[in-house]
Amino acid sequence: MKIDKHAPEKMNFGDDLNSWLWPRLMPECLSETDGIHFLGIGTLLKARRFETKLAKTRRIVIFSSGSWGVDLPVLDHRCRVYGVRGPRTARALGLASDKVIGDGAYLLKTLPQGNIEQSGKEIGFVPHHGSERYVDWQSVCDAAGLRFISPRQPVESFIGAIAQCKSVITEAMHGAITADILRIPWVAVSFAPNFNSEKWFDWAESMSVELRIHPLPMVYQQTPPFWRGLENRGKRWLNRVGVGPEKWARLPYALRASPSKQKDQLIDSLKSLAENREEQLSSDAAISEILERQNAALETLRKDYRENNL
Repeated sequence: MKIDKHAPEKMNFGDDLNSWLWPRLMPECLSETDGIHFLGIGTLLKARRFETKLAKTRRIVIFSSGSWGVDLPVLDHRCRVYGVRGPRTARALGLASDKVIGDGAYLLKTLPQGNIEQSGKEIGFVPHHGSERYVDWQSVCDAAGLRFISPRQPVESFIGAIAQCKSVITEAMHGAITADILRIPWVAVSFAPNFNSEKWFDWAESMSVELRIHPLPMVYQQTPPFWRGLENRGKRWLNRVGVGPEKWARLPYALRASPSKQKDQLIDSLKSLAENREEQLSSDAAISEILERQNAALETLRKDYRENNL
C-alpha cells in the first residue's frame, strides 16, 4: 500500500504523522507498486482527491480518515473501509456507526513515544500550520508568556515539545490530539477565518468530548502576496453571488498589515485563556475504547493484506 497524505512537500505534523506512524505499525503492508492507496490520518475523503489523484487506483484502503463539507467522495467498489475518524464522517458517507474508530494518531499510544509522561510546567501554544504565514507567533507567545510550538517540525520533536507542557492552547487539531494522547489538558481555539471546525467536532464526538472552541482575533502581521489577496477577495465575492464552494467565503483576505493594537488584543486573548484554563481532556475510558477499535481494525487490515484479500 502507498501512503497518501496532504501536501507531502510541506512540513506539518498532522500530515507527516502518516509517513512516520504507519511504517512502524504495519511495515509489511507498505508498497509503492501494488496499486493500493492507503488513506490514514487527515481529512482525506474528498471527491476531488478520488476523481483526480486516485482515479486510476486499483484499491483504496480507508483507515481513520475524515471528510469535510459537501466535497464527498463516492465509495465505490475500489474502497475498503476499515474505519473513519468520527460520527460526522460516517453519517456523511452513509456508513454504520461501528465504522467510527477515531483519529489514527491515537495509535501513538501503542509505541514507546506514546508513554511519555507530562513533565513540563509551561503552557504551550500550537497554531494551525497555515496561520504561521500571517503572524510571528514566537513574538506573540513570548509576550503572552506561552511556549510557541510550531507544527512545522519533525514528528518526534513536536511530540517532545507537547510533552514538556502542563497544558496546551491549540488551533491545530493534532496539537489537541497529541496532548490528549499524553493526558495533557488542552484548549481549542480558532484564529484564521478558514478554520475548519467540522473536523474538530468529528474527532471530538468520536471521543465523547463536548468540544468548546474559543475564537481569537484575526491579525495580519504578515500579509499574503498581493496577487493572493486579490484572488481571495475575488473568490469571496463570487461566493456571495452563489459561485464556488462554501469555503471561499472564509478565505483570509488582507492587503495591508493590521495595526499594532490588534496584535495586543491577540496577546491579551491568549493571556486570558492561559489564566482561565478552560481545559478539556477525553476520558481514559474513551481512549481505551477507541484504541480497542483501532487495534482490531488494524489487525484485520494486516490479515487481509497478508492473505491477499484486498
